[in-house]
Amino acid sequence: MSEKPKGAINTAELLNILGRSQTEYSEFLEIGKSSFVENNLIEFWSKQKEKCPYQNSDIINRADIGYTYFYDIINGKKKPSREKLIRLFVAMNLTIPDCQSALRIYCYSELYPKNKRDSVFIYAITHSYNINQLNELLKENGEEELK
Repeated sequence: MSEKPKGAINTAELLNILGRSQTEYSEFLEIGKSSFVENNLIEFWSKQKEKCPYQNSDIINRADIGYTYFYDIINGKKKPSREKLIRLFVAMNLTIPDCQSALRIYCYSELYPKNKRDSVFIYAITHSYNINQLNELLKENGEEELK
């Protein structure tokens, strides 16, 4: 998965701290600040585009999403569905840790290998499949194509 920030506390311990009757929420915020999910969408997408070998127009075509919708996503104006994010992950050849980070930022569940559909996504992403190949793999395994 993605690297844990320095000083980050694991989820179980954060839950424990929140559950203590003597803990004030302001105290929790101070203790847990290095553990919170980073949610600067514009910065996230900017970093991903720097790493991506494709131009924006190529990403749009590869993801098979609308031009305006793409720019609304990367500029933080729209919250895409989880499946639209997966289209972008595939189109941009993101790594699994980067995909997991994006899903956390958008408050979606991370890709989970014990979920059959997610395991197809993980396989396709790690093997650099394009959208058509991913959709074919989904169909071959009794799953609906990406929306």
